[in-house]
Amino acid sequence: VVLTAVKQNGLAFGMASRLLRSDDGLLLAAVQQNGLALQHATLPPWTSPRIGSVATLGSEESDRSPCG
Repeated sequence: VVLTAVKQNGLAFGMASRLLRSDDGLLLAAVQQNGLALQHATLPPWTSPRIGSVATLGSEESDRSPCG
């Protein structure tokens, strides 16, 4: 499903297909670069948590640590 959304942009598709085989975490990084693909991308449930950590780049984690 991710490849379908990324395929629309085209530019990320080349990178995504290669990164997907290496690590889906890297795939999200490539999708985030395009931005548009990230919004339209319909990711399966098992990638949802990774989207959060990759999209925030640890920004939320930094806020949670001191608050906790």
